[in-house]
Amino acid sequence: MFELFNAEISVIGLVLAAIVNMLIGMLWFSPSFLGKKWLQLVNKSADDLQAMPLDYVLSIIRSLLVALGLNIFISYTVNSWAQSTSVVSISVFVGFIAWLSFVAMGSLNPVIWEGRRKQLYAFNMMHELVSTISMAIVVGLTI
Repeated sequence: MFELFNAEISVIGLVLAAIVNMLIGMLWFSPSFLGKKWLQLVNKSADDLQAMPLDYVLSIIRSLLVALGLNIFISYTVNSWAQSTSVVSISVFVGFIAWLSFVAMGSLNPVIWEGRRKQLYAFNMMHELVSTISMAIVVGLTI
């Protein structure tokens, strides 16, 4: 644990949340779950996708930074809300608000202005919702 911007940061929580995020992504986009639907929405085949090591490194860094942001938000919220509110409830709330405000709304402009496919947006946003709330719960349980 360390402190950043007056928020308690759990290194273990950040790492675990990043792992959870990567596992959810692996499951979500696997051919046996929703990967085939995603490939259809992006008009690609499995052969078109060749993940490079740098892609995984960037994805891990992204996951850690999202977990850090969630950790800061949850730490502030836990410290300001009544003691009777559970950390899991706070984490789900913060994860949902972070997803809605920053991810879902931040990703909506290309759909509105560039004509990106609404189905692909909805598919990706459901993945991001599950990932963000899951990461928030992991982080919240570790601070």
